[in-house]
Amino acid sequence: MTKNRLEVFTDGVMAIVITILVLDIKLPEMLSFSMSYEIRHTFIAYTVSFIFISVIWVSHHRLFQLVDKIDYTVILANIFFAFLVNFVPISN
Repeated sequence: MTKNRLEVFTDGVMAIVITILVLDIKLPEMLSFSMSYEIRHTFIAYTVSFIFISVIWVSHHRLFQLVDKIDYTVILANIFFAFLVNFVPISN
């Protein structure tokens, strides 16, 4: 497996994790600023989770700039990493 394929796989996992974060946001029936204030905690949790996952994603890309060879140990470590990222998001 090439380094590029493993990076693309991880990019896909990160995209799915970030998309799942949005699914947890329940919008009020009438969308107004005062009603949006009621979901502020959910929005703050989403924002913190999004930033945290983005930092992890950027760090992953920086780490892979240093990798020369991909073997099964790296693949398994990357899959374990992707598994753990799914449990990181903050939920409200």
